[in-house]
Amino acid sequence: MKPAIIKRNNKTGFVYRIIIRYYDEYDNLVSKETSYKPEPGMTEAKAEVYAELYAEQFQKDLLEKVENRKKEIAEDERLGGPLKRMTFKELAQEWLDSKYDSTNPANPNNISYRYYCEAITEIANYNKEFGDMRVVDITHDVIYKYYKKLSSMKKVSTIYTAKPNIKEIFKARGLSKRVVYSLFSKIPFNLSAILNGANVQEKTALKLSQAVGIPLNKLFDKKVKEEAYAEYTIFGKKKILKTIFEFAINVLRIIHENPAKDGMTKNSFQTKRRESLSEEQAIKFYEATKEFDIMIQTAMHMSLLTGMRPAEMGGLEWKDIDFSYKTITIERNAIKCDKMGIILKGTKTNKARTISIPEILVEQLIKYRKWQQDWIESLGDYYKDEDQVFSQSDGSRVTTDIFNKWFKKVRDKAELPEKFTLYNLRHTNLSILVGYVPITTVAQRAGHSTIKTTEEYYIHRVSEADMQASQTLNNVFKTSFENQTKGKEEIEIEEYKRSLEKMKQLGFKTLKEYFEYLNYMKSKGFNIPL
Repeated sequence: MKPAIIKRNNKTGFVYRIIIRYYDEYDNLVSKETSYKPEPGMTEAKAEVYAELYAEQFQKDLLEKVENRKKEIAEDERLGGPLKRMTFKELAQEWLDSKYDSTNPANPNNISYRYYCEAITEIANYNKEFGDMRVVDITHDVIYKYYKKLSSMKKVSTIYTAKPNIKEIFKARGLSKRVVYSLFSKIPFNLSAILNGANVQEKTALKLSQAVGIPLNKLFDKKVKEEAYAEYTIFGKKKILKTIFEFAINVLRIIHENPAKDGMTKNSFQTKRRESLSEEQAIKFYEATKEFDIMIQTAMHMSLLTGMRPAEMGGLEWKDIDFSYKTITIERNAIKCDKMGIILKGTKTNKARTISIPEILVEQLIKYRKWQQDWIESLGDYYKDEDQVFSQSDGSRVTTDIFNKWFKKVRDKAELPEKFTLYNLRHTNLSILVGYVPITTVAQRAGHSTIKTTEEYYIHRVSEADMQASQTLNNVFKTSFENQTKGKEEIEIEEYKRSLEKMKQLGFKTLKEYFEYLNYMKSKGFNIPL
């Protein structure tokens, strides 16, 4: 097919537009363009000859590339084609890259970062079993053997717990807590938590042992825990595998049937229903927080009074809190990934949101911030300050697993059922609000993507209903908060004054007579408050 040559005149002279139409390596009729500009001073007749020669060479080069590509395709087909030769390891990486753009973590089309981390871990496990096999050679039998092996696998974890007399051991060696802090520098774990019996991984226990020069077995008790994977966990492992093969079917089109689909159609587990604490249980939990240090206390108050997700609390920074307007702007998550450490990313919906917070939480945060500033000053250069609200002793952020540990301690202190998890505090917060404010307001505070929110507006645009939601939470927990700020003696004095006032109202002359009356009424089945 002869090239088309079109002469054009512009300010600098003649330019020849060249259009080549040809059949590519797949026998599709396509076109490609280029241009030829004559040398200055060249006659028009000579320019046209050179333009034709240039077009012929351009066409020749294109057709030569097509022929070479046809030969490559023929060779690929003889060997089964490049996709046909793809191994599972290559397929899994192709799928992962299509689901998560690591160069742009904020991409709204990305799968969640938590799922991304989980997928990386599971793909490593799959690759141990059949990573080097060609995808087209992986049969139902291969996957069945893996599923069978998966069902019998045990989750083995080794934990270390400080010996009950660890503080005495340090003291006997002349090691004060401040000295141990300095020796323990750059280890991302709260030393106080260790000394108070928190479970730690071997690497953390070993680092402390090496730092203070005391054998590991002298400082820690070792416990190996082995348990079967939960049914839901096994289902999740199978689901990722099935999804990868679906990518091979629907996108790459290298197989026609999913070898991982068997064992996925029937799963006997039921998704756990998220329960909420009753208002009575919530108050009991709130009051139990006073038995713990101020960081744990503040974290649990925040979870209960804002409904924030644990990862959102981990990503919270002081600049996000407006004490004047009593609001918090939630715009990032702190997520821990075994492969990449702690990373910060946007919220679950990739949108920020601003919510009002109760007065009692504002007061708690002011008190906590002062404590944290004193604490940071005592740690000196050891602490890496990045404005984080909740942090470990080296400045690294508190992640969901640590918030979970804190929750369990308070839950047990409040004598609440073990079925409750940290996420139940979020659910409790939203459940309380549903009874008082419009559902749209609750959705906005929760950060649910299915309802339009007002996160892009400033504080003066926060809805009146949202302010009411904040006040509702304040009222529910106000009495408990006030009791926490009062000393035991002050509370007893107030109770004494109330008893005196009630005694006078009922016409009794002494408290003894009044309490005898209360006991008598109680024996008759009447419960009269003091």
